Amino acid sequence: MVIRCCRKHLMDITVEERGFSFLEAMIVMAVAGLLLTAAVPKIADLDRFAVDKEILQMVGDIRYIQSKSYSYFYDKQSVSLSRTEAPRIRLGPEKSNADYYLISKATKVYKQQWIPKGMDIYMNRSPVMFYRNGGSTAGTITVKKGDYRRYIIIDRVGRVRISNTRP
Repeated sequence: MVIRCCRKHLMDITVEERGFSFLEAMIVMAVAGLLLTAAVPKIADLDRFAVDKEILQMVGDIRYIQSKSYSYFYDKQSVSLSRTEAPRIRLGPEKSNADYYLISKATKVYKQQWIPKGMDIYMNRSPVMFYRNGGSTAGTITVKKGDYRRYIIIDRVGRVRISNTRP
């Protein structure tokens, strides 16, 4: 591109445009960096998301087994409850270092749910059993990943709730 100055100077100034200057490129990189830091979630948020997802899955499974206790015992004529027949949730293979949890009744396993890598699940009472009237053996399940942890609290009356604080 040729820029012509006024006649007084009697010269032509030639400016060639071949790309961005270093300053322009640095400004574009800074703006892109700001946009990326706003868009990418933090690692702690990913832990929180994983724990919340697992908590909701477990609560759904607990409520499922609780409903199984109603239907199982109403189908039977017997009013008495055997501890071996009570629907339950338990950790496996060990209570302290679990790789999965089981939803079962007697010898029948309804569901075996594997626990994601890097996530720890603990129960203060294993197994938690549910009875015909909806009540249960009370227990607390702790789900932890990194520094983030949530609790599933199961009361004796069968109420299941999620909490951020230890009961």
